[in-house]
Amino acid sequence: MLSTKEIKGITESGTALGLKDEELREYVKSEKLKLEKQKQEQIEREEKDKEMELEKLRLETAASEKQREMGKLRLEMDER
Repeated sequence: MLSTKEIKGITESGTALGLKDEELREYVKSEKLKLEKQKQEQIEREEKDKEMELEKLRLETAASEKQREMGKLRLEMDER
């Protein structure tokens, strides 16, 4: 959802382009749709980035746990 300030900015830019009445309404409508789509795509990219970061952390944690286990096993083997 766009803020009032964003809609006002779109309207002002349409007016500056010389649009009036129906042309202005169509311009505002199409620009609102573009901005909403861009915002949604940004949200989706951010969510994907967060998911990738979480997966990276899980993999790093699993790798460090494996290294700890291997270290313990080596110590046990050395003790024998």
